[in-house]
Order: sequence, then structure tokens, then C-alpha cells
Amino acid sequence: MAVKFEFYETPVPNSKEEEKKYHARVVSYNTVETEQVIHDIHRSCTLTPGDIKACMAELSRVLVQHLHNGERVHIEGLGYFQVTLQCDCDDTNPKTRANHVEYKTVKFRPDKELRSEMRRLKVERSELRNHSSRMGNETIDSKLEAYFANNPMITRRQLETLCNLTRTTAGRHINRLLNENKIKNINTRNQPIYVKSSKEDESR
Repeated sequence: MAVKFEFYETPVPNSKEEEKKYHARVVSYNTVETEQVIHDIHRSCTLTPGDIKACMAELSRVLVQHLHNGERVHIEGLGYFQVTLQCDCDDTNPKTRANHVEYKTVKFRPDKELRSEMRRLKVERSELRNHSSRMGNETIDSKLEAYFANNPMITRRQLETLCNLTRTTAGRHINRLLNENKIKNINTRNQPIYVKSSKEDESR
């Protein structure tokens, strides 16, 4: 098996260069869910699927517990997990108050064993082109309007499928729609779920 890739144009803000630049990006058409991972582990050891599922759930709980304490967690053979922070204001200085500092994400740094294993990775050009469809804002807004007529909410991944967009392009349109008050997030910042904005929202 080989990793499929495609070339994508590299955005260069305010660039006056006529020559376009491209970068290689993995084209992923499948997500391996937890049940599949459990099944794969079960086939190679004597643990039952229930035992594996319980271990994975407990690993997740313990990992979160230590990250909440500001600790870095090392899982041998995988790597290091560590919390990163961000400020909600642009003008940051040593006197910035703690209430302006918040969780950003969990950073992962692979172990040398994992990096060594990944060096065997083979790549090949994707036969299917996963570039975003060249749709204008009006077309995407129209598709989204039709979608909301039959569905109460949408995620970024669903928008990708609906409009044949890459993750980056879908994220850019979501930011645009949020700024235009056409949609709003009803879930958390890290796991957003979007619904159509009400007339009251649009008038703000």
C-alpha cells in the first residue's frame, strides 16, 4: 500500500509573483474509526474487544487528566502529548491577565521509533483529484440553504462532502459564513456544529 497524494497551490498572501507554487498533500478518502482499530488489535493478541475498548477508554481518561495538570505525557513507541495555549487578544505582554490565556490544542511529537517506522512510507500520485470545486460564494450559499431545508445542522466535514471542498477551503468558507452571520456555532470551539442563523442573528 502507498499513501496517495496530490499537488495543491500554495496560498501566498499579497504576493506579486506570477509563478504559482505548489505543495504535496496527502489525499485521504477514509477515516479508520475506533471499532476498526479494536478489531485490528484483537486479531493480533489474546485480548477481547471489550478489554481493548476498556483500555483505550482508560488511556484517554488518564491522558486528559495529566494534560489538565499541565504535564507532558510520553507513551513509549508513539510519542509525546502536550497542551499548547493561546491569547484571545493581539496586544500580549508580560502583564496580560490569566483570563486572556486559553487552551489552544494538544501538540503531538512522535517518538523516534515511530518516525523510523514511517520512513518506510511509500507515496504515489492519486488517480482521483481531490481539489475543491471552483464554486463561487453564491453557489455554496445556495447549496447550504438547500441543505438546511432538510437538515438542522452541519459540520465542516459535511460541508466538504456537500460542495466537494478540501478541508482548508471548507474552513475558509465557514469563517466567511460566520463573519456574514449566515451560520453560527452551537457547540464548542474545538468541536463546532453549525446551524443556520436566525433573522435576529443576521441583523446584529
